Amino acid sequence: MYILLIALLLAVSVGMLSRAYRRSWSKRLNVSLRLADDGVFEGEQGEVTEVISNNKLTPVFWGYLRFRVPGPLCFDGADAGHDYYREDRVSVLAYEEISRTIRFTALRRGCYRLSGLQFTAGDLLFHYKMMRDFPSAPEIYVYPRVAEIGRFRIDYETIIGETAARRSLIEDPFSFRGIRDYSPFDSMKAVNWKATARTGNLKVNQYSTTQSLQIMLLVDLDGYNQMDGRQIKEDTIRTAACLARRLTLSGIASGFATNAADTLTGESIRTECGSGRGHFLHLMREMAKIDAEKLLAPFDRILAELPRGSRAKTQYILISYYYGEDLVRRLTRLQAEGLSVQWVFLNDKSRKIDFVRRPGMYVCDEI
Repeated sequence: MYILLIALLLAVSVGMLSRAYRRSWSKRLNVSLRLADDGVFEGEQGEVTEVISNNKLTPVFWGYLRFRVPGPLCFDGADAGHDYYREDRVSVLAYEEISRTIRFTALRRGCYRLSGLQFTAGDLLFHYKMMRDFPSAPEIYVYPRVAEIGRFRIDYETIIGETAARRSLIEDPFSFRGIRDYSPFDSMKAVNWKATARTGNLKVNQYSTTQSLQIMLLVDLDGYNQMDGRQIKEDTIRTAACLARRLTLSGIASGFATNAADTLTGESIRTECGSGRGHFLHLMREMAKIDAEKLLAPFDRILAELPRGSRAKTQYILISYYYGEDLVRRLTRLQAEGLSVQWVFLNDKSRKIDFVRRPGMYVCDEI
């Protein structure tokens, strides 16, 4: 009799504890995902850290943390090829915080989100499963690969070298270098009247020169039809990324524009010229967001809207795998108007394209 009573009391106590546990297990429990870096290049590894913090006396005896993984992010060497849920078993004691860092490989350019973060726990009797969603959903930008593209013969040195050879020098009015004698070619605005009065001869201010070149990369994703594959479009974007990197290393300001949509906003993408590592990473982030399958306008329209007033210091490099008479006519017109436009043409062997080489055109044949 006593044994039955003790067993009944024990069962009731455990049941009450289990019920109390189900009510309080998720209180003051915080779960989040943290990225070591929100941007990585194609083919490189990144790190995400799972952080579980239990700020109460009641432990979480067993549970599972799961979140949705985009297919192009490869965890644990498993190339799923499609979106899937990753699940990790977790146990957290009272007032404990645990962190677990896992590596992934970025397989394809794009902007991705680790979403659907959820923690599932079981009660003391293993009869119930409790779930709670957490809002943490960090974004990961996978930049286009900036290593040389082995599929095409692209002479980056020649392209950059010939562009740099056209570099113009202008005087920087904020960089005073000294005073010199006046020459017939000097503007009267440069005359230093105090020095002229002191010496009795016309003197002019002399300033340091600064490099005024800016290069805008024009990423043309116009194709021939809807059967154009992803690879040639990605190679076009990668070529632009390689050029942007080399321009940055050469100290040349660069920007880019494309006729494809922003994958996050659906709007057009255009980044003005700038220099330095910070600007380069900004360019890479914008290129990561290119939706190569969604074009907002024919590239002919993008060319028609190029600002003519910048032609004194802005040069353009067009990167395209498309060749058509409409594009040739537009480029010819722009060059006749005084704009400096070079054309990097990726000659895809899968298409037997009849084209005519023209001045400033670099034909990059497929290997």
